Amino acid sequence: MGSATGCNRRCPKLVLSPTVVITLIFVYGFILWTAYLSFTRSKGYPVHEWVGWMQYDRVWHHPRWQVAIHNLAVFGVLYVVLCMAIGLLLAILLDQRIRQEGTLRAVYLYPLALSFIVTGTAWKWMLNPGWASRRWCSGWGFRELHVRLDRKRGHGDLHGGDRRRVAGRRASSWPCSWPACAASTRRC
Repeated sequence: MGSATGCNRRCPKLVLSPTVVITLIFVYGFILWTAYLSFTRSKGYPVHEWVGWMQYDRVWHHPRWQVAIHNLAVFGVLYVVLCMAIGLLLAILLDQRIRQEGTLRAVYLYPLALSFIVTGTAWKWMLNPGWASRRWCSGWGFRELHVRLDRKRGHGDLHGGDRRRVAGRRASSWPCSWPACAASTRRC
């Protein structure tokens, strides 16, 4: 009886131990290795000459880093605002028992039932003018219709009018607005 109780306590730990060891080595071990290399003179290959914060200082003062930080801030703020706004709007619509509520639920929940890879492929298919939309428009008789998603006014910033990034913000906000909808009403 005592050995069965001991086995019941040890078996889960024994079963999980390979996963814990692999995670420690291949996740946290590589995180520590990368952190160590970031304080050396390494670029493409490891060079074990310690330089301290020089790499971080170099990156922080690079103009592309400033644009990247700006893009991250704008994307993050717009992402949260769009998720909350879309979720609240859908929660209000579903709470009001509007007509075609079932259609709204199906249209909204269908992309959530698919994986992000399938959803991303569908967005790519819809937004790539040379792949599907131009052929469809030509097939419907709109031969002179040109869909331009590649106009850039700035140099990689989100306020430069790059329509692909705007579409990306919309596409990424759509599936994540569901938790906001669920938090706003009990009926979602």
